[in-house]
Amino acid sequence: MPYYKVVVLGDALVGKTVLTMSYVYGRAPVKYLSTSEDVYTKTIEGPTTKGKGTVSLHFWDTSGLVCSSDEVKKRHRYYMFADAIMLIYNPEKPESFEKIEMLKGEIGELAGRKPPIFIVQNMAMCIEENINKVSY
Repeated sequence: MPYYKVVVLGDALVGKTVLTMSYVYGRAPVKYLSTSEDVYTKTIEGPTTKGKGTVSLHFWDTSGLVCSSDEVKKRHRYYMFADAIMLIYNPEKPESFEKIEMLKGEIGELAGRKPPIFIVQNMAMCIEENINKVSY
């Protein structure tokens, strides 16, 4: 079965995991999840080399943006062989949009090829003061 790798990037607390899990599972997590790196998979009907058929979408949900050299190297691994990249920002956090611009430049330098980039505005689904870290 063909698969597509979709990398989900953005600043911390912009709702990357909520958005991803809502699409994959049809529901959002009830409590805040601190993400380091998770891969979620959804099987759908979509384009294949033989026309239309079953494809697997692999969403690489990443941690909030950190600019250390180790984190840049880690993100380089995410970019490799990406079929699409979603850059998520929260309009209530203007600095999250500024980081999108930085990521676009980084992707151009590190990806080796230019996968399609989708910029997604997302309202955060949790309030910082009420965050409880739990497993899903």
